Amino acid sequence: MVTFYGKSFPSRLLIGTALYASPAIMQNAIRASGASIVTVSLRREAAGGKTGDAFWSLIRELGVTVLPNTAGCRSVREAVTTAKLARELFGTPWIKLEVIADNDTLQPDVVGLVEAATILIKDGFEVFPYCTEDFSVASRLVEAGCKVVMPWAAPIGSAKGITNRDALKLLRDRLPDITLVVDAGLGAPSHAAQALELGYDAVLLNTAVAKAADPVAMANAFRLGVEAAAPPMKPGCWKPATSPPPPPLSLGPRSGMPYPDPFYPVVDSVKWVERLTKLGVGTIQLRAKELDDAEALQIVSDALAVTKGTPTKLVVNDYWRAAIVAGAEHLHLGQEDLADADLGEIRKARLTLGVSTHDDAELATALAARPDYVALGPIFFTTLKSMRFEPQGIPKITEWKKRIGNIPLVAIGGIKFEHAAEIFAAGADSIAVSPTSPRTPTPTRGCGSGSASLRRPHDAHDTPLIPSPPRKGFAFVAGGGRFFSGPRRATARLVHPSRLASRAPQDDENNSPYAHELKRRIPHEHPLQPRHHSSRRHHRFAARLAQDLRDAGERARCPRAAARDHPVGRRRRAEPAGL
Repeated sequence: MVTFYGKSFPSRLLIGTALYASPAIMQNAIRASGASIVTVSLRREAAGGKTGDAFWSLIRELGVTVLPNTAGCRSVREAVTTAKLARELFGTPWIKLEVIADNDTLQPDVVGLVEAATILIKDGFEVFPYCTEDFSVASRLVEAGCKVVMPWAAPIGSAKGITNRDALKLLRDRLPDITLVVDAGLGAPSHAAQALELGYDAVLLNTAVAKAADPVAMANAFRLGVEAAAPPMKPGCWKPATSPPPPPLSLGPRSGMPYPDPFYPVVDSVKWVERLTKLGVGTIQLRAKELDDAEALQIVSDALAVTKGTPTKLVVNDYWRAAIVAGAEHLHLGQEDLADADLGEIRKARLTLGVSTHDDAELATALAARPDYVALGPIFFTTLKSMRFEPQGIPKITEWKKRIGNIPLVAIGGIKFEHAAEIFAAGADSIAVSPTSPRTPTPTRGCGSGSASLRRPHDAHDTPLIPSPPRKGFAFVAGGGRFFSGPRRATARLVHPSRLASRAPQDDENNSPYAHELKRRIPHEHPLQPRHHSSRRHHRFAARLAQDLRDAGERARCPRAAARDHPVGRRRRAEPAGL
């Protein structure tokens, strides 16, 4: 028994009326299925002709309830118009709403679908929307007023069965009061039974029966499959003893490593990998973008050569083919790369897998891939990467951790040192940071696989060990011979060592006012302003220098470690030519 908009029906199987070899075969197949509801595509060109009259006569003889649909509509306007014609023709407010975006897969246009559903519900329709398994789309349809949602199991006509079990299960768990029907992609009676075992109220199919060698026999087999999954149950409260257990969400950490480490730097070059490996960092992600296959293989191979024989684990970002060929053990994929990746080959190569997530739909997709860890971001606003998602905030970490259970959770995006304790307390297992960012916590000596000790750059008596490296052959020199300090960084310019001789201080380095200034803690609380000098000229110089650095995409710092290696001279009234 299943209920749609207050009306109850004995069969939990709905069937379509298209693609049959003949009207007689269609009629016999529908009878064999035991279906109480059939879907009908409104063909305006044939509705009043002889062909249309014969078709409607067959449907009336079956004594079934007709659910008209908007199949073939590719715009909101066309779908709404077709629905209104169907209401006039069949005298029913019911409409199976389809707005198609792709001609090959017949994938729904989810944006147009929500818009059309909103219009029709306001006009008094009772809508059965055909959509993907995306939870965000389904929730918007429910908010629009739909009491029935019909996600696909796989693309129409593919006969693949349920391809994203976790996403469908998420819909059932999060929408307990909504009638859910698996629509499209079913190819065998066992697929229908599996959908009902997930807690779905009914299934709808067409191609699997209409294109079968014996449509009548296949329709009867689907009827038996649906009946075998009865009685209706709440999600998770009953499963047949013969059904296999669901696959684990994660294969778990491999290679005997704590994975990933509490401190998880994300870097873009082999030099950074070498630098952090020497510090004993346990997990490093190599994230280099816009490389061809040969370049990707080269940089991955070079990075693996650096970490070979050390406790450091190298995680390759995105380039899964290069990771397999080079012999890497660990891989991280974003959502776009996950869609294109061959998970079978990745698992065959025994790579661990981490997956980025930003919303509910992406989490469902990630869990279906059985990841070894899940990354959530951005936690805070970040300028290091262009993001189409709003900052998640720390409360989202707790929610994500509850949903993924014992799978490690990595927090990433805009994280500063002072957030670390709160982020770990919220449930994160690791914090991913970019050492090239001025916000990044700096690892102390000895921070490795078992250490989560982090320090803020430029703290008093704390020399940063991974300062941003200047261009080769250049040194950082404070602008105008003075420090112009801004939030969490000092504004600086690059000067070649050959030009530093005329700027070298004449007195002893350790007693000079500049060496004294270097030892002072650079303040974080004040906006950009010159220190010890308030002239208008220096204000203009500081502002101009800061703008030049921003335009060049530089976030320059003046770490004390670099300053000890290169003398910092005063700015003379008469500067050498060329400076």
